[in-house]
Amino acid sequence: MFSKIQVKLILLILLVIGVLLAGVLLIITRTVESEIIGKVRSDFKKSQATFEVIQKQNYDRLVESSLILSDQPVLKETISLVNDPKNRLADVSNTVAVTVSDLSNSVKADLVMVTDKNGLLLSSLMDPGRYGDTLSHLPFIAKSLTGSDPELNPDFIDLWFSEKLYQVVSVPALTDNYQSVVGTLTLGTIIGQREADTLKYITGFDVSFLNDTVLIASTLRKGDQFLMMDQILKNRDWMRSVDSTMESISVFDLSLTSDKFFNVAAPIGKGAHAFYVLSSPHQTQLAVIRNIERFILVTGGISLLLAVLVTIFLGTSITRPIKALSAGVDRIKTGNYDISIPVSTRDELGVLTTAFNEMAVGLKERFHLLRYVGSHTKEMIGQTSTTEADFVGQRVEVTVLFSDIRGFTAYSEKITPEEVIGMLNQYLSVQAELVEKYKGSVDKFVGDEMVAIFLNDGQENRAVSCAAEIVRKTRELNQNNEKPIGIGIGINTGQVVLGNMGSSNRLDYTVIGANVNLGARLCSAAKPGQILITDSTKKHLPETFRINSLEPVQFKGFSEAIQVYEVLT
Repeated sequence: MFSKIQVKLILLILLVIGVLLAGVLLIITRTVESEIIGKVRSDFKKSQATFEVIQKQNYDRLVESSLILSDQPVLKETISLVNDPKNRLADVSNTVAVTVSDLSNSVKADLVMVTDKNGLLLSSLMDPGRYGDTLSHLPFIAKSLTGSDPELNPDFIDLWFSEKLYQVVSVPALTDNYQSVVGTLTLGTIIGQREADTLKYITGFDVSFLNDTVLIASTLRKGDQFLMMDQILKNRDWMRSVDSTMESISVFDLSLTSDKFFNVAAPIGKGAHAFYVLSSPHQTQLAVIRNIERFILVTGGISLLLAVLVTIFLGTSITRPIKALSAGVDRIKTGNYDISIPVSTRDELGVLTTAFNEMAVGLKERFHLLRYVGSHTKEMIGQTSTTEADFVGQRVEVTVLFSDIRGFTAYSEKITPEEVIGMLNQYLSVQAELVEKYKGSVDKFVGDEMVAIFLNDGQENRAVSCAAEIVRKTRELNQNNEKPIGIGIGINTGQVVLGNMGSSNRLDYTVIGANVNLGARLCSAAKPGQILITDSTKKHLPETFRINSLEPVQFKGFSEAIQVYEVLT
C-alpha cells in the first residue's frame, strides 16, 4: 500500500508531532496545575480567614455576653452563698443554676458554667446535676480566677473538649468594689456539624473538625470520612505539626473513595488538640486542565490526520521519482543502457535524475568500450578501480597465441573494403569466441592478426586446444566460402612483462618480451592451417595431442636456432 519511504516519513511525522503534543501537553498541564495549586492555596487561606472571622465574631459575642452576666449583682450574691458554711453545696448549686438559667435566656450559648473563687464548679447548664468538680486546672478558668478579663484580639481562641468541642470565654465575677474575685462565669458555643456545614456553604470546601484522633464533624461522605481518618492516623506527624507550631501545614493529597483531594490542616484554637481540615477534590479543581487536555488531544488528533495526509502526498511526490530511478537501476543491472527517466522536479531528486540519465549514457559508452579490451585488461581494471594505474609491469608466466590470415593482402585487393571487413569480422569473431571459451584473453587485433594470452594453471593445454579448434572452425567456414581462408598460428610459453604501456592518457595493458616476439615469429613461419609451438609449450601438453617435431628454425632477433613443433589437427 505504502512504500517504505512513505511509511518511514509517516512514522517520523507521527513521532515528531506526538513528541511535540506530549511536550506541549506536559508543559501546559504542569503550568496550569501549578497555577491551580497556587489558587487552591490562596482559596484555602481565604477560607481559613473566613473561619477566623466567624470565630472572632463568636468570641466577641461571648465576651460581651459573659461580661454582662458576670456583672449582675444577683449572680454575684448567689455565688457568694458558697462562702457561708451553713449552706450546703447542693443547695448553693441549685440556687446558682436557677439564677444562671434566668439570666442566660437572653444569651446565645451552648455552654454556661459557674465556679466559685477557688475554681469549684457550682453549676453547669449543660449538665445540671454536675457540681463540686475543681476546674482551676483549665487555663481559661485559671486566668479568670486571677481577675483578668479576656483579651480583645487573641491570637487563638480558648477551646474545651468534653465529649463535645466548645469555643469558650471565661470572665471573673468581681465584688461590687471590683477588688476581689467572687467566682467565674464561662460561656461557650459548640464547634460541630452545624458549623462545618456553614463553613462549607460559605467557602465551597469540605470541612472536617477533629480533636486528636476523634472526628468531631465532617461534610465529607461517610466512606471518605473513614478513609481520611485512616490516612491521618497513619500520618500523625501532620497533627503533631499543627499542634506544636499552631500553624497550618501546606497542601497535601488524600486519596478517598471518589477522588483524590487537595487538603490543608490548621489549628482551631488553644487548650485542646483540635484542628480542622479543608478538602477539595482534584476533579473539581483540575477540571480546567482536563478541558485543556481534551482540546489539545482533539487538536492533536486532527493535526496528526492532516500531517499523515500531507506526508502521504509528499511521500508520493518523493517516492515516484525514486521508484523510477530504482526501476532504471534494475534495467541497467540487466545490461539495458537505453534508458532515460523524465525529470519531473527541480529539486535534489531532479538533479539526481539528470545525473542518472547522464550516468546511463556514460555506462553505455563504457560498455561498448569494454568490447575493445581483453578479459585480462578487464580484470586489471577491476583490481585497480580505486587507484591510479601504474606503469610498473610484472613478470608472469604466459602462453601467447598469435594467429594470422595467410594471403590477406592479396585477398583484400580483389574484393571491396566492405567485403574485407565482413570477412575479417566473421573469422576474427570465431577466434575471439574460442579464446574466451578456453579461458584466454584477446590482447589485441592487428589488421588480420589476433594476439591472445593464456594465464594460470593449464594455460598451455588451453592455448593449444583453442588453436586446434580455430583451425577446425576455419575449415568449416571455408566450406561455404568461395575464397577459402588459411590461418597460421604460433604459440609460445615463457616469462614476459605484463603491464600498462603508453601514456597517462592512452594506455594498453599488454605483454612484451622475447617470448612474445618468439610467438610472433612462429606465427609468421606457420603455413595456412598449421600450428607451431616451442619446446616450452610442448613439455606441458598431455600425450593426447599429436605433435610432429620439425627442424630447428633460426628466427630474426634470436642468436640460436629454436626447436619447433607442429600440432596436427
